[in-house]
Amino acid sequence: VLALMLSWPGAALTQTAGAVEPTLDLPLVTLTRAEPSRIEARVPVSGSLVARRQVQVHANVAGYEIIKISAEIGDRAQTGDVLAPLSDEGLSARLAQADAEYRRSEAAVRQAESQIDNAVALLTEAASALERTRSLRQSGNASQAVMDQAIAAEATAQAASAVASNGLGVAQAALAQADAARRLARLDLRYAQIVAPVDGVIVARNAELGAISITG
Repeated sequence: VLALMLSWPGAALTQTAGAVEPTLDLPLVTLTRAEPSRIEARVPVSGSLVARRQVQVHANVAGYEIIKISAEIGDRAQTGDVLAPLSDEGLSARLAQADAEYRRSEAAVRQAESQIDNAVALLTEAASALERTRSLRQSGNASQAVMDQAIAAEATAQAASAVASNGLGVAQAALAQADAARRLARLDLRYAQIVAPVDGVIVARNAELGAISITG
């Protein structure tokens, strides 16, 4: 028996007893299910970031010392964050004075209202006395002098009522003015805190510790 093996790439030939049978090396194949997936393409670029919108922050009250700097360039700030507080002793005193003036004006209004009530009561009494005196005069039981006195008393009461009404108007106007002054004092005291109006990053700072605030 003669056996002869010949080989070449991809096949093998076996010869035995006059028969030749080729043997092939089959490649291995791996199958998988096709599924959609996201492909991201990244391109490296270089440049500089520029703020989309710049907001200038400044003091709204002038003449007060900056006592602290709470933000530096590069810091992130949220809306309402205090960036630089000002000295508020004078502003607090002004608010206290405005509160006192407002309370005084309120008391003046109450006093004017009380004077009106008294004037109305006196006018009512004087008018009733005048009516009685007229009746007595018509019946001959009162003299002309008494009648004249009743007329004068009623006129005086009317004048006093008018003065009281005018006094109430003046007191109410003073109260409105005191209320406006108090609201302005409260606003100025709130302005002693320089705050961030929007979210963002500090890109510049001109304020210095101990400097005097200016507006605009």
